[in-house]
Amino acid sequence: MTKLQISTATTVRYRLMMKAAVASFSPNFAKLTITSLCRFSIYSNKHLSLSVLPTKTLSPLPRYFSDGDGDRDGYEHFSDGLNDVREKILLSTEKTLNHVIPEDLYPVISDISSIILALDDGGDISTVLKSGGGVNLLERSPDGAAFVKLLGEISSRPFLALEAFQWRISQCNDGSHPIKAEEYVKAITLAGRVGKIKLAKNLFDAATSAGLKKTSTYNAMMTVYMHNEMSKQVLSVLDDLKRDDTCEPTIVTYNILLSLFGRTLLVKPMETIVSVIKQSKLCPNIKTYNTLIAGNLEKMERTYELVKDHVNAQSPPILLMSMLCAYCKSTHHPNRVNKIEEILMHIPKEAYRAWLNVMLIKLYAEEGLMEKMDGMIFEAMNRKTVIITKRTLNLIITNYFHSDDVDRLNKFIKMAELEGWKLYRSSYHCKMVMSGRHHRFREMHDVLKEMDAFNIAPCKKTYGIMYAIFTDYDRKTEADTVYGLLWKRGFQLYRSG
Repeated sequence: MTKLQISTATTVRYRLMMKAAVASFSPNFAKLTITSLCRFSIYSNKHLSLSVLPTKTLSPLPRYFSDGDGDRDGYEHFSDGLNDVREKILLSTEKTLNHVIPEDLYPVISDISSIILALDDGGDISTVLKSGGGVNLLERSPDGAAFVKLLGEISSRPFLALEAFQWRISQCNDGSHPIKAEEYVKAITLAGRVGKIKLAKNLFDAATSAGLKKTSTYNAMMTVYMHNEMSKQVLSVLDDLKRDDTCEPTIVTYNILLSLFGRTLLVKPMETIVSVIKQSKLCPNIKTYNTLIAGNLEKMERTYELVKDHVNAQSPPILLMSMLCAYCKSTHHPNRVNKIEEILMHIPKEAYRAWLNVMLIKLYAEEGLMEKMDGMIFEAMNRKTVIITKRTLNLIITNYFHSDDVDRLNKFIKMAELEGWKLYRSSYHCKMVMSGRHHRFREMHDVLKEMDAFNIAPCKKTYGIMYAIFTDYDRKTEADTVYGLLWKRGFQLYRSG
């Protein structure tokens, strides 16, 4: 291993230290050679060439804006800020907007964003933008910088931000105030955050049709697919980028790929990408190094031992949080809980991040550590973090189910409903089964009222669960009532025997 020299002087820059740390990973990292063609196997025997592909003219794509879902089945969005942090990691070094916003527009942007953020769901954003000076932003900042700034200010409520962008589209229908590439990039990113994959693709196609293809638009679309674990689509967009003779991959492009493979700890593809970065003469940035560290636990731990005295004092603790991400994703690590709790001791309370809270909830749920999971759930609710991710909610519910603790489950569901967490039909089905197990049939029946209160329609399985439980406990009258209700709703269920 290459010897790493760390100066104790406070003037030693973190960036230089991390470069040295990554160089010390192994002799292979220190001696990577430039290759003319790099290929590695990806899903279904498909291969990705990381060299520049021949140019191919792409046919024009239609421009349209749709608010339809069309999302990947089963996908739900983290509203807890995790995607915000990932976007900063991947996109912070890509300067998509180099224009200056007139100073007198900043108060206007602040006023409009404050009003929008105070709106209830279903509030009329178009009226706010019209009366608050939205058109003035477009006229005074024709390069789109002011409107991009506004979208950033209200991005904590991404659905409202997308409605604002829909208003933005209406302002260019007459040919005035054309939308700029940077505005499309922001909108694509927002659509990806709320799980609107089809909408993100529609916006990407609209930018293409308008002749606004840039590396930043490709990167935004790749990021959407990457967040949604759609690896093939990420690589497909990358291929399109390399076929486009007007665009070139940037370090952000390769950061996205590193993050894609780092999620599953595919070290060899990550090392191949590093070699391509060197071949392309691009300059890796601190995000590149953090992603590399998070993608290889063993080398990450050795590097951390070398630099921990310095990085533990960093504020904010970026590297420590990268390590937490790596341990949380590494389900095969035998001692990951202890490792994570050691790192948490060095992260101050004021460095709280919603996405980290959610990752810890998932970690403790996966490990079956109920008390710690409940503690993190309480902290999330206390800090007004809203979780609507189906996988996370299912992990929580599954733990309560396996522990057969119906009271704890009921308490969680009630708190989640009050805090605005998105509960799914499966959560209520679980409550039905557990209530039936404990002969709490009135509570089981009342679940239907709870579902109705939150606009969750009962399905065949809902009535099937109730029918099966009443039948198992010889409650024939209730079973017959549910059986009749099931047929009345248009569901078919045939009795056995």
